[in-house]
Amino acid sequence: MCSDGNACNGEEVCEAGACVPAAPRIVAQVAGSPCAETKTFAAISDFDDDAVSLIDLATNQVTARVPVGDRPWGVAVDPRGARVYVTNEAANSLTVLDPLAGVAITTVPVGTFPLGVAVDPLGTRVYVANFNDGTVSILDTASDTVSGTIPVGAGPSGVAVHPAGTAVYVTNYRSNTVSVIDPTSNTVAATVPVGSQPLGVAVDPAGRRVLVTNFADGTLSVIGTASNTVVATVPAGPKPYGVAIHPAGTNAYVTSVKDDLVSVFDAATQSLVTRIAVGHNPFGVAVDPGGTRLYVPDAADNDASIVDPASNAVIGTVAVGKTPVAVGQFIGVVTTRCPQPAPDCNDSNPFTVDMCSPTTGCRHDPLAGTDAVLSGLDALDNTIRSVPFEALGSPGSIDRLEKLVADTRGLLTPVTTVSPLAESAPVGGPSLARKNLKRAERKLADFIRMVGHGVRRRTTRRDVGETLLDLGRATRARLRHMRAR
Repeated sequence: MCSDGNACNGEEVCEAGACVPAAPRIVAQVAGSPCAETKTFAAISDFDDDAVSLIDLATNQVTARVPVGDRPWGVAVDPRGARVYVTNEAANSLTVLDPLAGVAITTVPVGTFPLGVAVDPLGTRVYVANFNDGTVSILDTASDTVSGTIPVGAGPSGVAVHPAGTAVYVTNYRSNTVSVIDPTSNTVAATVPVGSQPLGVAVDPAGRRVLVTNFADGTLSVIGTASNTVVATVPAGPKPYGVAIHPAGTNAYVTSVKDDLVSVFDAATQSLVTRIAVGHNPFGVAVDPGGTRLYVPDAADNDASIVDPASNAVIGTVAVGKTPVAVGQFIGVVTTRCPQPAPDCNDSNPFTVDMCSPTTGCRHDPLAGTDAVLSGLDALDNTIRSVPFEALGSPGSIDRLEKLVADTRGLLTPVTTVSPLAESAPVGGPSLARKNLKRAERKLADFIRMVGHGVRRRTTRRDVGETLLDLGRATRARLRHMRAR
């Protein structure tokens, strides 16, 4: 038996009095660093206006009203803020928005009566709960098409994705359960009984707990992700709907539609901290990424309440459209300007070109052909020149390695001017270009052989040698790919 994890080791957590393996923590991240300038925004679905209000959270002003489908309900912002996904429950569709441009990009047919929606941590998949179908649609964000459909329980309503991308949690309103989807196989891995008429769902930042609002019970179910069992059930106020967790994992926030309150819970103990009076009929709730503000759409007031989580007090409202609901993670951050090229996006990979796009954030597009080989040679040259000569054995070793790199680069010069496959080739024709490629590959093989010999004889420092070997082999592989074309 255990209590609060006291009898469990560091790889386990205590659930229902037993030690169980801890669930995976956050491991999935978008490649690259944040870009230079960003804007935090909220996307509020205006149910009776068939529109989405975009709010700049720096000014708390509506910057755009974007028409969407009939009866928009659920909202999800992808982790980079580049796209917003809105379910249109009466149109059986999902609208994809560009929040920076303030326009709808496309509308995708999904199942019947779609409600909840969530995006995976890498922004590659979107999961849509189809209430009347008992299914979840999977949207491929690269093509904005539905790539699959997963049967779940009756009346799927809310959706949340584990921060590591290892599971998707779906509340089944009519089944009083939560379906746990394995995203690798797109099958239901577990079904967890919860309270009556579960709706909202959120996963804590550590990925260890899932919170579920039970609308008919007035309770909050706490699911342990390691065991997929309910580890606690606490009162949450009449008709609880939306739920969100502070980015620091400290507090959880639950909206009570009937009594116009937001209940604040200690996320670790699930004990009630306080209740905050907001507007009439609050449905959704979300916290900004910095954890400094809480936004609550008040459906009957046509506005959103702004809550300071430090004081747990309403500090203002923002007027939006008619009947705002916005159930889901409706707050995100989008890049507004990026340098070209972007130092902040540098992934230290010589075989990619690093760019920063206002719509997609950091990008690392692979280099191909001669560009990739020359970039690899530049990386080899820079490494050789940046280390003390002792690391490579002697000045003579450095000279020989530099000469091999220079010779390889020189052999590729005709190829950079005209492709070997081009109709118009330089003097000597394609055969000369192929011969140069073969000679360049031999030079690289000599380079790799020399570095390997130095590492084995310990005249080359191991860390430097391994770096040069990795770069040399990768560059040679790209050269071989050119020869094979």
